[in-house]
Amino acid sequence: MLSKVFSVEYSNVVFLSVCPGWVQTDLGKIKDAIPTLTVEESAKGIVKLIEEVGIGESGKFLNLKGKKIPF
Repeated sequence: MLSKVFSVEYSNVVFLSVCPGWVQTDLGKIKDAIPTLTVEESAKGIVKLIEEVGIGESGKFLNLKGKKIPF
């Protein structure tokens, strides 16, 4: 919600919330399942997304592929 509010208040700046995906961290572990992304892969995906988005995506919640995640 903060990204959405800021995107309205400061319309010349892009604000995003990004889902990092299922990342191999202590918090990402579920029993014996192995998360699909390393920390490095997730971070690179976030940086790539930031480099590619435009002002039209400001205030949205996106996944690593740039698809909108509904609130």
